[in-house]
Amino acid sequence: MMTRRTLFGGAIAGLGAFVATRFAGAPVARAAGPFEIKHTDAEWKKLLTAEQYYVLREEGTEAPFTSPLNHEKRKGIFACAGCDLPLFDSDAKFESGTGWPSFWMPIKGAVNEIPDRSFGMTRTAVECHRCGGHLGHVFDDGPKPTGLRYCMNGVALTFKPAAAWESKGSRSMKLYHFLLAATILISPGCALAGETITMVPPPAVDQTASAKPETIVLAGGCFWGVQGVYQHMKGVTSAVSGYSGGKKETANYELVSNGDTGHAESVEVTFDPKVVSLGKILQVYFSVVHNPTELNRQGPDSGTQYRSAVFTTSSEQEKITRAYIAQLDKAKVYSGPIVTKVSSLEEFYPAEAYHQDYATIHPSQPYIAYYDLPKIENLSKLFPRDYRDNPVLVSENKASN
Repeated sequence: MMTRRTLFGGAIAGLGAFVATRFAGAPVARAAGPFEIKHTDAEWKKLLTAEQYYVLREEGTEAPFTSPLNHEKRKGIFACAGCDLPLFDSDAKFESGTGWPSFWMPIKGAVNEIPDRSFGMTRTAVECHRCGGHLGHVFDDGPKPTGLRYCMNGVALTFKPAAAWESKGSRSMKLYHFLLAATILISPGCALAGETITMVPPPAVDQTASAKPETIVLAGGCFWGVQGVYQHMKGVTSAVSGYSGGKKETANYELVSNGDTGHAESVEVTFDPKVVSLGKILQVYFSVVHNPTELNRQGPDSGTQYRSAVFTTSSEQEKITRAYIAQLDKAKVYSGPIVTKVSSLEEFYPAEAYHQDYATIHPSQPYIAYYDLPKIENLSKLFPRDYRDNPVLVSENKASN
């Protein structure tokens, strides 16, 4: 809970850190990398201002209440001043009262969090994932929905306003999405994540049409994109992001993100078998939703919570899924073996409200633009008869119930 007391305490602690780093000169231990963007110290000094170099490369702290970004309220993206990697969406910025730009969540995969035990304190430092530049620290006194406060040095950031691209659905907005995507983790010769797909054949064995709706739980990396795809699929009546594989008491984003709860980020897909078969649901899953040959990871996300897994709700579903995996492996559709685990669903726990309908609500969020919008686009191109423009949203289902 954010209170004046915690804000005041954060400001005092931050001021102490500023004084300590300004005059004691003890650096934070930076992660070894490897980083995509590398320069010698001499090169960094040419590329950065003296203040930027002091913070980004020497792990310094700028004076509080000195950054113009404290007062930046426009919609846009806050990027690394060292390598231009998008780090924070303006939607996650809040006024902390500490004197430094603060955010409740970074862009997925944009930052690394490392232990910082300098000056007799135990803190968590935050660095840029691409160049290793020191950005600030993260504390657990932030607002909902995460309860975190990413306290960043303004001099370590740049701001890219989105004012010119605000007409959602227009050509300008599509260009804005493209420009955001083009700035994320792209080096020469690196293709966009969403372009790597494998169109797999339909299953030889499928279910017979049933009059009753069915539910299956699918895990294939970050649930934002998995949900986004199935919300655009005809015959799907509900697609809810959540957690499967672990216990109820650990079914929350903060704990699941540690990778040791047994949970997988997953999506509960409810569908009408008279409109779309289980086989089609699985064909989309193995074609555009994820890469089933990646073990405990998808794209930039690594850990068992991002594993490939199918949680079935009937013996028929399990039989069809296992037969389909064997069919695809035998045909050598992929360059490696499928690592998807199939098991009976024990329990599904819906994720926090702010994770629901995420791809629809935040289409300009760089992670969504780079990794997830291409999946939805691939669904429309590879499965045009099964695609629908208007997604079935969790928020709309709740409103109608």
